[in-house]
Amino acid sequence: MVCTDGGLSSYENRKNDSVGDRSFITVQSLKKLKQHLQDWALDSAGWHVAGSDEEYDISTLDSKKYYETLFYKERWDPTPMSTGETLEQRIIVTFSFKYREYLSYVRDRQVTRAAALLAKGQGATSKKKSPNDAKRYIKAEYVTPDGELAQTTSYSLNQEMIDQEARFDGFYALCTDMHDPAPAIMDHRERVPHLQDRL
Repeated sequence: MVCTDGGLSSYENRKNDSVGDRSFITVQSLKKLKQHLQDWALDSAGWHVAGSDEEYDISTLDSKKYYETLFYKERWDPTPMSTGETLEQRIIVTFSFKYREYLSYVRDRQVTRAAALLAKGQGATSKKKSPNDAKRYIKAEYVTPDGELAQTTSYSLNQEMIDQEARFDGFYALCTDMHDPAPAIMDHRERVPHLQDRL
């Protein structure tokens, strides 16, 4: 069995790790899912907890009561490959109020740093894609409100990006070709520290 983070989770690698007695568990970016799968993943209904047959709507739950609870949902998704083949893989999405609070806290600190940079006149946006770079929340505008080319560049907080990222707070996804029960799949993270830290 191969366990990997997003850096090695291309469909080609998954296909290579899904032959014979081999299987894979890999991180799946929710932001990169097709829209219908993303809508399903973020839907508040249809969640389960290991050891229970009850179905939950996380939007109706007391976050303090369920703070330590790990919810999950799953579905199989046949993914067309560039070779014309189809990769049968299972998407397992988890949600945690604790993880939601953590991501919100981290983002709030980054937004605060970005606002401080703007206040100091250091508005240059970052070309990096690092999730730890506060400058990614700074946007540059090169036109006037009338649509004309501006002589100077205006910098401000990118509220649209902040709101978009907040939609994914608390959610995390894995992909696998294994048929084991979802809780058992999730337990494999115990053997992979960099996956465990995110769940």
